[in-house]
Amino acid sequence: MFFFESNYADLSGANLRGAKLGGADLRKADLSDADLSEVLGLNIEQLSEVKTLCKAILDPELMEQVKDKYPHLLKNPDKRKREEEEEIETYKQEVGINPDDANAHFFLGNAYGDSGKYKESIKSFKQAIRIKPDFALAHYKLGLTYGELGENKKAIKSYKQALRISPDYRDAHYNLGITYLQMNDRDSALKQYEILKELNTEMANKLFNFINE
Repeated sequence: MFFFESNYADLSGANLRGAKLGGADLRKADLSDADLSEVLGLNIEQLSEVKTLCKAILDPELMEQVKDKYPHLLKNPDKRKREEEEEIETYKQEVGINPDDANAHFFLGNAYGDSGKYKESIKSFKQAIRIKPDFALAHYKLGLTYGELGENKKAIKSYKQALRISPDYRDAHYNLGITYLQMNDRDSALKQYEILKELNTEMANKLFNFINE
């Protein structure tokens, strides 16, 4: 399986023209100034989680998708950092005004996560869950954040909580399967594939491809 180590892939300025990146985990990868033209298998879902695409070269169709769905990735990272800090302050103020609002804590957790402050993000998601125990999305995002820190057992527990609340939560099934793979538990990953193929064929096939690499 082709995984870049999350949070540490510095590919700034890299010439990846014609490379095979289908299925590569590009989470938090720095792709500023990178040449990604004619890259094989690269899709918008992979690019959605990179750190930056500032001044990167992409095939025209993929560039248009990025501009449409994730324009912030094309901004200068320093400018993005300032915007992220401003967003954190906005939600901190909201939490201060409405301390019992689960959504406010959730959005603060998202803002912390976007800026790479994962420990603070976890605290906010946990607070959202304390206020609203059946907040499936908060459990799911908590799982993702634990995953960013390599705490896979805690991530699995959070994904399972999300699925207890929302059994057809396809993203939770998919990321639970990926986490099992990262722990070398192929059988458990296959169980998630079997469930997922009834919910979303495309995501199920993507997980199945990872399982068989």
